[in-house]
Amino acid sequence: MSDKIKTLTVTTGFAKTDWIVLKQTSDTVLIFKPAIHSGGVRGILVRFKKERDKKWEQLDGQDFRKLKLYEGVEIELGTEQTKIFCEEIQKRRKIAEQGVVSGYQEYVVAPSDRVIVIDDANKRQVLQQILDNNYSEEFWSLLKENAPELAKKILLNHLHETRLEALEEFRTSLPIKGVGEEAYWQDFFERNRWIFGYGLNYQILKQEQSQPHYGGTRVDGTGGQRGDTLCTAEGDIKFTVLVEIKTPATPIIQGASAQRNGAWSVAKELTDGITQLQANLSTWEITGSRTDDNRDRFEENEAYTVIPKGILLIGKLSQIAADRDQRNSFERFRQGIHAVEILTFDELFKRAEFILGERE
Repeated sequence: MSDKIKTLTVTTGFAKTDWIVLKQTSDTVLIFKPAIHSGGVRGILVRFKKERDKKWEQLDGQDFRKLKLYEGVEIELGTEQTKIFCEEIQKRRKIAEQGVVSGYQEYVVAPSDRVIVIDDANKRQVLQQILDNNYSEEFWSLLKENAPELAKKILLNHLHETRLEALEEFRTSLPIKGVGEEAYWQDFFERNRWIFGYGLNYQILKQEQSQPHYGGTRVDGTGGQRGDTLCTAEGDIKFTVLVEIKTPATPIIQGASAQRNGAWSVAKELTDGITQLQANLSTWEITGSRTDDNRDRFEENEAYTVIPKGILLIGKLSQIAADRDQRNSFERFRQGIHAVEILTFDELFKRAEFILGERE
């Protein structure tokens, strides 16, 4: 017996279904030819026979409706045959109750103890049971196979919700994860690569190595100059980009007052960060990227190092928002720096908001 039932409409509101095999021996078979309609199920009992290695042939018989008075035809149904007959008829009644659908159809009908009715009251419990029993992989496979568009929407919605949670963590961490919290921010961007993934100037950045060694024998080896993140700008061919991460509290302007003509001095932490990054850029270009292991690893993926670009993430613009001369001094300074883009944490946060559609 099968839970799959095929139907074929032969006229409006009337469809034939798969035959029901009630009993079969080596040379005879008893079947029921069911049909469904708006009133339920009807059909014909038929016996077949065959000779060895030949096809089944219907036995000559008499239509019950053509019997004369006092004549009859008897076909015995044993206990097992009666059980099969009742179960299979009940399955077809369920299909008939739904209404006969025109054309060729295929249904799956299961016993009530194998059917779970999911509604608003129990949907969370059912999904939790799927997860608790480690059926999630099978669940997603079935969902993608049977409802690919729905699976895609659910996955995209889940991805968006996950990124919104990361954005909220970014928001709440900006004022509290300050001096000495470089490791936190390194881990945060490691967990949420999509934030840095859009890069500057709309280049897509892909992280290649966390905590890279620019001057070691390998990019992930020991010794040499260590940086925060080594990325590649994505395209048909890729070029390496070095990223250094400070904290939102790292100062970008220093001093109690402006120098001559309203010019402010940039903070030592900022110039040290640039110097460090420039040294790493030089070491990576001249030494690290040219080792056999590193060159093979990157060029295998069509990634190359040609005057690599650097990104320094440091401080917040709110440090200088209230003073026009400080704003001007900082912006002139960073525009004049070659090969290093200076990006503040609040600028990166606003861009992450824009990516998720939280800002226009």
